[in-house]
Amino acid sequence: MYRLKIEKIVDGDKWNTDLKKSENSNFFQTFEYLESQSNSTNKLSFFISIVDHKNNTVGQLGITLQKKILFYSSNFLKSLAMIIS
Repeated sequence: MYRLKIEKIVDGDKWNTDLKKSENSNFFQTFEYLESQSNSTNKLSFFISIVDHKNNTVGQLGITLQKKILFYSSNFLKSLAMIIS
């Protein structure tokens, strides 16, 4: 049986060591990158791990979520608003 862990704070060395075991990992999944993104005022980083019954990591994913997006401030949407009105 597998268990899903979602954390905001992890041991960076362990995270990166487990990440190196995957052929599909990349720089954007590293602890350092996700931590730097999390230091932004408008972003939150989460560390998601799938562990087996022995608590061994069998999969992981690091994600960064933007807290707030102001769509109407983009030039593209401003131009659309001009066309529609």
